[in-house]
Amino acid sequence: MSQVDDGIAVPDAIDRMGTARELALTLAGAHSLVAARHPNRIAAKLLDTIFASVPAGVLVWMVWLAVERELPGPSVAILWCLLTGCALFLLSVMSEGFGNATPGKKVFGLQVVTVQGLRVSLLQATGRHLPFLFLIAPLDALFMYFTAHRQRLAELMTQTRVVHRA
Repeated sequence: MSQVDDGIAVPDAIDRMGTARELALTLAGAHSLVAARHPNRIAAKLLDTIFASVPAGVLVWMVWLAVERELPGPSVAILWCLLTGCALFLLSVMSEGFGNATPGKKVFGLQVVTVQGLRVSLLQATGRHLPFLFLIAPLDALFMYFTAHRQRLAELMTQTRVVHRA
């Protein structure tokens, strides 16, 4: 059986480290999490909105052409806004749930983590973006200005936060 520097057997040393989650929390706490600045978060959201609105616009344009341009102007605009909102929700949830950052956040060097600094789950990513579906995003965003770590209400509820990438 091999020994580590202190004369402890390797399996015993590994057992002393604790569970994988405990070890991850220890390592995550070793680096400080710097809260993302408001302008960076807003710019990232605007960039994500552009990323979502372009494919939505193309889809609306194709539908408009398919119905031989019989949709009135306001209907086209409403359809485009609804599709952009759905696309933005899906883009945000999938990007953060599987990659910790949306394209806009990546451009600005931001990522979404749990309050302990770990990767967010798909459920947490979904919870972070529910206010956008219920059109209470402005109220949700106001919390950023009054919390210590610049967290929105949904982020407080899902125990997540947006930080600068280390």
